[in-house]
Amino acid sequence: MLTKDKAFSIARKLAKSEYYQTVYTQEKMRLKIFVNNMDLTDLQIYFLDYLNLYHGLYIDLALKEIDEKIFECEIYEDAYVYWKNHKKPDKEKVNKRPQRPETTQNPTGNKFSWLFKRNK
Repeated sequence: MLTKDKAFSIARKLAKSEYYQTVYTQEKMRLKIFVNNMDLTDLQIYFLDYLNLYHGLYIDLALKEIDEKIFECEIYEDAYVYWKNHKKPDKEKVNKRPQRPETTQNPTGNKFSWLFKRNK
């Protein structure tokens, strides 16, 4: 008999596979994974969650934000996803605004001020 924990473990392994990742990507373009579109079972919902989790991991792998070693263990995968979802943005990068020049030159070489200046 298949227990609930075993079923979720199998769903996770299937969601990680190249085949189901391809199906998931195609599903976003209106391909149906399940016959039923409404009233999904718990297992179907978890399977979709795992598909989304691994889709994000494979994107990060393609962008070289992570190494393939992360796929060696589910704990590594979960830890990375947790860290990514809870990391705090760098305050220096968030608060910095790009500096706008006060004046610039038009093609004729004449200087003119910006029409819309911010109050200082």
